[in-house]
Amino acid sequence: MKRLEIERWLESPDWQTGVELYHKYGDNLVVKSLLKVKTDFAFKRLKEELSKICLQEDKTTVVQGKVTSVEDLRHKKPSELPDAPPKIKAAVAKRRNLYNEYISLHALLKEFVPLEERRKASIRILDIFDEIAPLWDLTNYYDVNLKLPEEKASEVKELASLTTEELHRQYETCYKYCRKNVSNNKLRQKCIERVETAKEIRNILEIRNAFFLERLAFPTFD
Repeated sequence: MKRLEIERWLESPDWQTGVELYHKYGDNLVVKSLLKVKTDFAFKRLKEELSKICLQEDKTTVVQGKVTSVEDLRHKKPSELPDAPPKIKAAVAKRRNLYNEYISLHALLKEFVPLEERRKASIRILDIFDEIAPLWDLTNYYDVNLKLPEEKASEVKELASLTTEELHRQYETCYKYCRKNVSNNKLRQKCIERVETAKEIRNILEIRNAFFLERLAFPTFD
């Protein structure tokens, strides 16, 4: 019940309901004190803390040597069922892996470790929340619509409506972005998306016999 309430809230977060949920399920007195006044920082922290509580529920338990779901199968969302699309299954798996990483880092912060290690762990924890957000967006969309977002088709259609000159500019912009951020793990997914966009642009330009940017070699993000 806790998880379902928070997941519904995460789909369309509002301040007052979120504060009520945290007072109901949260136990961090510092956070509760922070929530006395609505600010952008407090609202962001509220979403992070409720996501954290939700993630803590999003795991398996071992019962009599057998791994079973925390909730009965009939209570599972479509994205968690065995017949979910591969992309959705991958998103759920990645979400859980990130949660496990968060647990390890959080435990590390409770130990006596060098300041630099604590700094790195803290930064990574913040990155994890940024990485989890789009995964929740994707699985929430599937749970509501029982299909994958149709962003790809609409994006290709929009690109095809651009002039050749505009497409060349966008291709170069994607290239510069990827070269600049090739070593930034936090922006890796965005770089991969830019590479995919560049591929679509190239396909359109080649159909028009107007692709002249072979010299721009994109980095790989395998």
